[in-house]
Amino acid sequence: MRKILAATRFSENCARAQARAMRIAANTKAELLLVHAGDAAARDQLNEAARAAGAVAQLQEGDPAKVILETARGGEAELIVVGAPGRRGLREVLTGTNVEQVIRQSNVPVLMAVNAEDVPYRRVLLATDFSEASVLAATSFFRSGIAAGAQVSLCNVFDTPAIRLMTKAGTTTASIQHYIAEQRKASADTLKTIADQIGLAHTGVMPRMQQGTAAQTLCAAAQEIGADLIVVGTQGHSGIRRFFLGSVAEEVLRRSPVDVLAVPALA
Repeated sequence: MRKILAATRFSENCARAQARAMRIAANTKAELLLVHAGDAAARDQLNEAARAAGAVAQLQEGDPAKVILETARGGEAELIVVGAPGRRGLREVLTGTNVEQVIRQSNVPVLMAVNAEDVPYRRVLLATDFSEASVLAATSFFRSGIAAGAQVSLCNVFDTPAIRLMTKAGTTTASIQHYIAEQRKASADTLKTIADQIGLAHTGVMPRMQQGTAAQTLCAAAQEIGADLIVVGTQGHSGIRRFFLGSVAEEVLRRSPVDVLAVPALA
């Protein structure tokens, strides 16, 4: 990784993002660019923050999301790091925020920093829906070196759509459990195949039956293994608009108590 962009509004959340960006830049020997969207009045504060971070300061007037994206593209940044928005209602958290706009439009990975603890990532939950896009996202994650040395678990949330019909039809509990076991095995087998593709040991595969929403299951799985980073692709089976906006990745970003890396398939 050659260049990382960290966005700042000089808030506590942005301070977490800056600290995480500093650590990744140090570990990957990347140049760090600290960006603020505002007027000249913020120049001294930005320069001071940049000096403390060992970063290059970039001040631009305009819409924050647009400034971040254009600066990242112009500077050929390979990672954008942003602070998490405030935890509010579902419709308010991401829709229309700068974070949502950046993640939706970025062609490079975007890391949403939640953790206040400034330590290397130790355990990572890498989500996959078995699509080509999610495999490419996983490959991009490993190539980045963002969590080098961390224990990585590859997780697929599988659904069991036939259970309702089986229950209505009076199917025996044993038959339903057999159906669940078959779905779990199919998920595990495909996870192992993908693990081979991306060079991940089979011990790191986690088939998980969907309990509630897929995002809830992913967050629960992350908590189960003590993950401090969840990695999700932003282009699944139905494309970015459906997969991210109003679907799995959006809800993971809303719910996750740990950092989330959103990776576009073409990153």
